[in-house]
This record gives sequence, structure tokens and C-alpha cells, in this order.
Amino acid sequence: MQIISGITDFQLNSPSAVAIGKFDGVHLGHRMLIEDIVRYSEEHDGVKSVVFTFNPSPESFFAGQSFPELTTVSEKRHIFERMGVDVLIEFPMDQDTVHTSPTEFISIYLVKRMRAAYIAAGADISFGDKGLGNADTIREGGIKFGYECNILDKVTYNGEDISSTRIREAVESGDMIPVTAMLGSPYRVTGTVSHGRHLGHRLGMPTANLIIPPDKITGPKGVYYSKVYTVKGVEASISNVGVKPTISESGTQRSDTKAMISERGTLLSDSKVTAGSVSEKHEPSNHEWSLNVCEELLCCESYIYDFDSDIYGDYIEVELLEFIRPEMKFDSIDELKAQMERDIESGKKYHHLF
Repeated sequence: MQIISGITDFQLNSPSAVAIGKFDGVHLGHRMLIEDIVRYSEEHDGVKSVVFTFNPSPESFFAGQSFPELTTVSEKRHIFERMGVDVLIEFPMDQDTVHTSPTEFISIYLVKRMRAAYIAAGADISFGDKGLGNADTIREGGIKFGYECNILDKVTYNGEDISSTRIREAVESGDMIPVTAMLGSPYRVTGTVSHGRHLGHRLGMPTANLIIPPDKITGPKGVYYSKVYTVKGVEASISNVGVKPTISESGTQRSDTKAMISERGTLLSDSKVTAGSVSEKHEPSNHEWSLNVCEELLCCESYIYDFDSDIYGDYIEVELLEFIRPEMKFDSIDELKAQMERDIESGKKYHHLF
């Protein structure tokens, strides 16, 4: 997958089928758009499938601050590539581009720079200066410039429209079953496995630790049934999300979250793309965190059942399947170990490992 990020003077060299949106979470509605353009490109020789999205998000830009999202930039890139997208355009939201009129947006970017032969968008799309561009603007542009367009209705779940906002609320409340249904797959936390104090290892229950970047929405702190995707395959697991609520040797609670994290907390594991660059596909790197020691970082610690491999420094993905219980404080190592053992036994039943 080719990635074009942070520039406006790009030029595609072939006709394209374009899906436009913010794609936070890449939920079922988003996937329907992407599947539509991938199918179109496969049915029309020489046409590339293109996802056009915004970075930063419109919400973050207009608020003047970063808001956590369901999927980080890196996670979106992984998903788009897996879905067969040929080109990803991460269009910059800035003081210049935000004032582009809807008509200019279509003529300059969709028609001239992307050579759009086909455009897919949701019925609630808004774009251009003051968000004045909508589905009708896309249709009118098709008549004027000659591209085909497909405006897709919202996908529903339990009688209500699926939206990123609805999914965010469910994630934040720990209601992971409807989250899975609306996303089309379980909610994931991704990154490289980092070293902690190895307390779990000393207790006979080693964990794979991920630092959760600050631009990633997470559910309640506590324990989840989970699955871990490693280079070796998919493994049953149980995960704790929190600021490492462990106990020090002296019995004093402490947070142990020193790790490697990038400036913005995101893992660029699928491409070496920087602002203002165009990049071709490159194999994921497991070591693209910059060295920066930090405290009080949110972590996802996963105990993997029947697993005995060294995966420190490896890229993994953790699916959070179901929220079990909230974060707890412990007065001693023995109390912590006893609760971990109970959680692990509960996970065995959930994963049918008996």
C-alpha cells in the first residue's frame, strides 16, 4: 500500500476508486465503503482503490488539541492494507486546506490529483469550507466531471445507526460485545512488547506488556478476556489495562510503566512515513519507538496461556473480548498473586482450555 501523508500537491498516475471519510474505528459502515472501492478497482483494469482521510481529524483541528481515537494512525494503516487498499491519502487539516470550498475540493483533489473514476461516501458525509459539502455535492460533481458515485446508507446495529461516537461510548463503558459487533471484529490494542519489572514472571505468570499511546481510546481500567496475535499465531490470553497496579517488594503500591514510547505515543509499524512524504509499502518494523523513559503510562499486560516464547520487542495485537472486573489495589504480593490466579482460572473457562 502506498501512503501519501501530510502533503497537498500529490498526483496519482492512474484512475482511482475513492472512499472518503474519517474512518475512526474502521467500523462496519467504513468497511462497506472500503470493500466497495476495492471491488470496483478489481473489476476495472488500471483503477486503484484509494482511501482519503484527514490527519489530524477535523474534531482535533477545530478544538486545537488532540482527541483520543478508536484507532491510531498506525492501526488504520494496518487495517486498510489488510483490506486490499492500494493507496492511502492522509490529507493535512490546516488553516489553508480547511477553507477549500467543496467545489474546489472535488475539482482539485478528487478529479485532478486523484483522477477519481468512482467515489464512495456515506450519506452523512461533510467536507470543504464550513462542512458545506455533502452527498448531494458529490452527486452533482459526478454529473459535472463524469465520475461514478455511490452514496451508502448507514449500517445499523440493534435498530440504531453505527457510528464512531456510539462505539467510543461503548468502549469507555467496557461494553465490549456490542463494540465487537459494530466494528466487525474485537477492539484491539497494538504495539511492541516492552520490558517491565518482570513481577509477573517472578510470580510464575509472565505477561506481555504494551504501552497504550495517549491518542488511543481505552475502556475501563481492569481485566479483560483477550486474544493475542503474535508472529507465531493467535493465542488465548487474559489482559489487564491500567497503570500497572502492582505491589512493590516492600508492600507499597507503585506504578511501573517505564518504557519506550514515541513523541506522540504512536507506533509506526507499517511504514516509515513522515509529514510531507510519499512512501511505498514497507515491511513492519518492530523497533520504531524512540527511546524516551516515561512514568504513569497506561499499559496493557497480557498473560498468554500455554506460551513460552520470548517476544520482547515484537509487534503484537491484543483483542479485548470482554471486560471482567475493574482495577483493584492489593495490600501484599500474596493478595495480588491470588487474584491473578483467580483471573487466570476464569480465563481458562472462557477460552475452553480445560
